[in-house]
Amino acid sequence: MISIRLFLIFISSVLVAMGIGIILGGAGGQAWIDQQEQNLVEHLEARMEQITLEKEQLKQALHKKETVLQNLKGQNQSLIQEVVQGELTGRQVLLLGKAEADSLKRMIQWAGGTVVQRETLPASAEHFDAIVLLFHPNEQHSRWKAFIQDIQSTYSGPLILPESQKLRPVFEPLERRSYFFSGKAMKEPLKMVELIHFIQNAINHYGNEAAS
Repeated sequence: MISIRLFLIFISSVLVAMGIGIILGGAGGQAWIDQQEQNLVEHLEARMEQITLEKEQLKQALHKKETVLQNLKGQNQSLIQEVVQGELTGRQVLLLGKAEADSLKRMIQWAGGTVVQRETLPASAEHFDAIVLLFHPNEQHSRWKAFIQDIQSTYSGPLILPESQKLRPVFEPLERRSYFFSGKAMKEPLKMVELIHFIQNAINHYGNEAAS
């Protein structure tokens, strides 16, 4: 038969062991949690460094591509200037309309010409070697022929018009001295080069017609 003294000693030992286990277990668990937190922080820091590095590499790659693109644009601009150089030397060109035409104006200047843009036909336009309309004829469909006649009644030089189908000079009884070019020439650099040649040819053709 177990005495009360032994029973109490046994119970006390169990309680002491449980207490020690709880203390040691709690300390070990906290250490494990701390270690996991440290691992997570280190992982996040490493990931942030990797993202920063990738971002910097991407930024450098984009900068290189932008530099290459700018160099190509500069080369294309130089080539275009060489191609059109002298095409319109001494010529005065009137751009008629309110559409944005900075690229075309710049190219006419590269070709040696003088360019002026007006929204309406000036009172005196006879000194211009050519007039280029900046809007499509269909936009004035209801009074198109009358509009052309009004211009040609006060201006005797070549009138150059955007048209989507006709790519060569066209002469008709009602529209004498009217030349049609592709409307895309107002948007694409290479087409604008063709337009510069077209303006030169129209001026020369008109000059030959007037001289004959």
